Amino acid sequence: SSPRRPSAAHWRMVARNGEGRAFWVDVTALGGAVAEQFQPQVKAGEWQKIVQVNLNAAFLLTRACLPAMRLAPDAPLIFTTSEVARHGRAYWGAYAAAGAALENLAQTLASEHENDSPVRVHTFDPGAVRTRLRERAFPGEDPNALPPPEALVPAYLWLLGPAGRAARGQALSRES
Repeated sequence: SSPRRPSAAHWRMVARNGEGRAFWVDVTALGGAVAEQFQPQVKAGEWQKIVQVNLNAAFLLTRACLPAMRLAPDAPLIFTTSEVARHGRAYWGAYAAAGAALENLAQTLASEHENDSPVRVHTFDPGAVRTRLRERAFPGEDPNALPPPEALVPAYLWLLGPAGRAARGQALSRES
């Protein structure tokens, strides 16, 4: 069975819980993604599921967290992205389209918060990493030839720390 999908009412409740409270959110790092089919014809239901998880959930979580992030002295917001979001590829339709929209959302938020806000927005492409999504997309690839997800921790810590301020608004990758 598939997990229950949060509704718009759920996200409104999350946002309301933060209203009027004396707290802030120091960081928000978004990196969940699904990609069900790697074939020319994606069914409408699969398209909607991929866009819901890969784009809409990130937007709703960001919208819920931004008021509290604006109260922090420094509040990095990191969107994890991928190469196919930046350069589309055959058979990656919904995944690539949702990723491209997420990149655009991040650029928009970066522009909106560049001068008068502690919120600093980054996109980060970790490259090829040993994940289930990668294994499903590239079944013939040796997963042991790829770095495990925990190998990305130093890059994320750099973005979260003071040095990451210099990269405000930039689209970064593990290689950069």
